[in-house]
Amino acid sequence: NHIYLYCKKDISLWLIDNFKKIANLSVNFSSCEFVDQKFTFDSFNIICPNTRLDKIVSCIIRKSREIAKNKILFQDVNVNFKTIDQNDYNCQLNDIISIKKVGRFKIKDIQTNPKSGKIILSIDKYR
Repeated sequence: NHIYLYCKKDISLWLIDNFKKIANLSVNFSSCEFVDQKFTFDSFNIICPNTRLDKIVSCIIRKSREIAKNKILFQDVNVNFKTIDQNDYNCQLNDIISIKKVGRFKIKDIQTNPKSGKIILSIDKYR
């Protein structure tokens, strides 16, 4: 039942002194040594015609490209922790794509199928 919040030491002192409640919940902040986070992933591959954000989101959520575009326009999609509102944004290797109510995904590998010309993306989903 712990949540680790990484911040600078001077901010941590302010949090400890000033935050006692969030909404109706009592909270208690304390300082501790840095804890290295270990992430676990579920890996899978998707086949996309290109590396456009709308196509990748569409393939990940297994919905139409129109639904993926709407998620991007409604700012439900972040790339590398920044909101992207361009459907035609080209994703790169090691980009982290966060989709609200779906999850966070990392592009682990990008390969091109020599026969079809389509892109094969190896994706890691954060657990």
